[in-house]
Formats: sequence, C-alpha cells, structure tokens
Amino acid sequence: CAAKPAPLPAHQNYTAASIDEPAHEDEIVKGSIVMVQARTWPGINKHGGVGRVTKVHSGTGTGGSAVQYDVSYVLGGKEKFVDESFVHLHNPMEEGNMTGVSSARKSRKSSEKKVESRRPKRTQQKVTFKEEVRIYNEEELKHIPAEALEWAGIVPKKGKGGKKAAGKKRALADSNSNNTTPTVQSTKKQKAVPAKAAVASKTMTKPKKRAKVEAEKKSRSSAAEALMAMAHDSSTSKLNEIISPLSTQEIVQCADERFSSLLSASGGSDGKLVLNVVTSNLSDEELDSLKSLSKLLKKKNVTLKLLASFKATKSTQTHLCITSASVENQSNPPNVVSNARTMKVMQATLAGIPILCPLWVNTCLSKGQIVAPTGNMSIRTLPRKQNSNDDECDDRFGVAKYAAAFQKGMRTNTLLSEVEVLLCGFAGSMKKDITGLLQAAGATIVSSHSDASRCLIDLKSSEVDKTFVFLCDDTPNNSSCGISEKLHTLVKNVRDDSEDAKIMAVHFSWLFDCISCATVMPAISYEPIAPLPKAMWRLLTADVEAEEEDQGKKSQFY
Repeated sequence: CAAKPAPLPAHQNYTAASIDEPAHEDEIVKGSIVMVQARTWPGINKHGGVGRVTKVHSGTGTGGSAVQYDVSYVLGGKEKFVDESFVHLHNPMEEGNMTGVSSARKSRKSSEKKVESRRPKRTQQKVTFKEEVRIYNEEELKHIPAEALEWAGIVPKKGKGGKKAAGKKRALADSNSNNTTPTVQSTKKQKAVPAKAAVASKTMTKPKKRAKVEAEKKSRSSAAEALMAMAHDSSTSKLNEIISPLSTQEIVQCADERFSSLLSASGGSDGKLVLNVVTSNLSDEELDSLKSLSKLLKKKNVTLKLLASFKATKSTQTHLCITSASVENQSNPPNVVSNARTMKVMQATLAGIPILCPLWVNTCLSKGQIVAPTGNMSIRTLPRKQNSNDDECDDRFGVAKYAAAFQKGMRTNTLLSEVEVLLCGFAGSMKKDITGLLQAAGATIVSSHSDASRCLIDLKSSEVDKTFVFLCDDTPNNSSCGISEKLHTLVKNVRDDSEDAKIMAVHFSWLFDCISCATVMPAISYEPIAPLPKAMWRLLTADVEAEEEDQGKKSQFY
C-alpha cells in the first residue's frame, strides 16, 4: 500500500488555510461590516444603514451578472438580495461619529428640516403696499387680533356700513397721508367683489335696504302661507263635505273624468303606457279575455301587468282593478255593484282608482285599444252587510264618491280622519289587512291601552270632536277580546261624565260597511261576539235601542 504523504511545514500549512480568504482588502465577504445605501423613491422605502453580511449570492447563482448580499442591520432588521451597487464596506472614519446612526436617517432628517423651512409660518406674512385705500368697519375686523390691527395701523370705521371684501380672510387697509397702505396677503385666493354689487351698495341707503328686505320677507311669507293653506284645505277636507253638495249624476261624471285621466296618465319612463292591474273574483273565461287584451295591447306599446296583490308604492303603484259585477238598471244613473267585497277591491276603492268590470275588457278588445270607461263599465257600489238595520244611510255609489272626491281636490282619503281605533284581538295577516285599510281611510290607530286611556279621557272635553272605536275580531274563544277591565271601567266613567262622548265597540264588519257606504256607520248593527266587548256595545248603544223600541210602539199604536 502507498505510504501517507508527509505533513507540510507550518508556513506552507498557513498558506493552504488562507486560500478561501479574500485576495483584496476591498472585497465584501460573509461577515463583512458594510454600509447599505438608502433607496427611498416611489415604490421603494428602504432606509439602509450599517449591517453585517450574512450571505453572498454570486451572479451566476442568482441568474444575473451582479453580486447580491443578505444583510443583518446593526439597529435591527434584515434585508435579502441587496444589489452590490448599493453596498460598500463600512469605514467608521468617514461617518464623523461612532454612534451607528445610518446615513439614510440623517438624510431623512435633513429633508424634514427642508420641508419645515418651506412651510409658511402664520406670523411670517408678506407685506406689500398698494395705492388704493379702503376703510373697513368693525364687523369685518372683529376676527383680527388687536395686536395685528395695532401693528398695521388700521383705523376701523364705526357702524355696520361699508363694502365687505369677499373671502374668509379680508384685506386690511388704513388711510395714510401718502396713500400707501400695508396689505396682509392671505395664502388663499380671494374672490373679487362684482362691480355692480359695489355700486349698488354705495348708492342704496340703509332705510331703503331695510325696506326692501322687509318687503321681500313679507312677500315670501305670504306666498308660503297661501301655499300651506291651499295644501291644508285640499288634504284635510272631509269626504262628506266634498260630496254632499253634488248630485248623483255629478258624482258619476266626476268619477268617470278621474278614471279617464288616470288611465291616460299611466306612462312609463320610456313613454309607453303601463297599467298595473289587480283582478278579483273573475272567472276563467274573463281571465282569458284579459290575457288576450294584454297580448293585443302589447303590439301598440301598451303593457297590462298583472299584479298578485294591491300595491300602493310609487314604483309599482296599482292603476286599476278588474272584478265581476251586476247592474241595477232600475236606478238612474245605472248602479253597477261588485259581486264580491274582497280586500283588493276595498283597497282600490279607498285609493280612488278605476274599478272596472269585464265589460270594459270586452269593449277594449272590440275597439282594439284602451277606451275610457263610461256607463256600465265601472263599478259604482260595493255590497253591504245584509242584516244592517240602518235604512237612513244611502249605501249606493260609494266607489264613485271616493273617485269624485279625489277629482275635486282631496289629496288623501279622509273617511275616518276623525276616528281613533284600538284593534282588539286581531293577529297575523288579518291584523295586517285591517291595519292597511284603516291607514288608507285616514284613521288614527291606537297602539296600546295606555294611549287608549288618554284618548278616552280627552273625549270628556267638549272641544274634542273625535270618535273612539274598539274594533273587535270574531273569535269567540277570547272572552275579553284583549280589552282590560280597567279600560272597560274607564269607558263607563267617561260615558257617565259626558253623554256626548263618541265611543263605539263594534265587530270588524263595521269597517267594511264604512268603506262601502263612504261614511262612518253607527254601531247599532255591528254587535261584537266576545262577551266583554258585547257588554260594552250594549252599554254604548242602550240609548239607541230604547229609542228604536219607542218608535216601534208608536207605529203599533197608530
């Protein structure tokens, strides 16, 4: 076997160990203390500083020609792949101090000092001199410190007169003998005062200004009061006050005029005629006729859109309702009565929109276009409760009355505007429907028993012309129907203290008949089902029952 080579001499061994060390003193290797240049331009925010090289990446290893370094900074932080163009060996003698503060941070501080020097100080303001002299009053100078006024030598003019300078910061001037004045220029641009306004302010005296301002105020206030009065009168006029002076012929004529105007004014955003329609109680044959009309009108840029329920919102407002009807030819004008009093029909009645029968659909099909409803095409009356004992109320032409009132200027329905209603025993969808009808009729809905107590106490006053109604459902299981004994006792006390107090306890069919007849119906024909409301109804209608018995006895005697 080959013999092992003899060990090298000490000086030769030292030379072999130093082969990996840098050949030049300026070469950067792992462990070198270096200074990394700051790189703070758009998209880069590297402040650099003094650090130690932890790894050297050769150009061939990184896929490029330049050498890159991983640096661990003395003040904390690390950075990888720093290009050699930003790295050089650190020389403490070049820094001027040995604290380890990086040159990048020094440059940043110096740049901050430069920015501060460029910022204008409030106390340092340029002073220029102009030839024009202007005197300012106290109102214009009250926001200027007294020291500034004293320094500028400004003499404020007494009083509120004078021309005001435009802008938030006013130019200051004084009256020197040589017509020179120091003017403090603001940093913001000032708006120039129009020449016409300056001339007008000089020529117009104070009394004339005040008289003109007062006259303008009076004219504006009088016009606003007139508009408010017109709006109040048109929106708060009671339904009966509008309808009472009109004959039946006039009511029907006004209703037809409103129906015709509504059908012609239902245009869409693109100029096309769009009619949102709800149907109620139509047969299959009548629905087929309506669909045929929809297809025919679509070719003439008229859209009949069928809605599942009545909509009162502006975006999808219901324009007309179509339901089956029967005609009473013996009346003049003919009275067209709806075959059913559904929720959709009552909502359309309160809104004053056209309620048409299938005859209108057939007429439009024969004419090939939308026709104005006249004669027997429009519903005039809704059916009323059959067992009503009130023969004095004219229950005909209720639908036409609402439409005529709207045509005469009524803005919102005021059928129950003087009625306060407490819902007793209602729940679920029934409560929602009843609430919607009451709101559409203008009633005030009382939400709690405490509010009901306050309303009942107010009825004792002769100045309050309101009617309080306990509107009860038809559930026999609930004996009190949600009415407390305390509230029942309060009704007795109010009734004893004031016989003129208008209080009712009625079945909810009272509301439907009020809508059908377009008037507030008496409570005598609408006895509730639950025991406590029934007892209250008997208490409140005792005088009426006694009067009817007396009239019956007199009729038998004669």
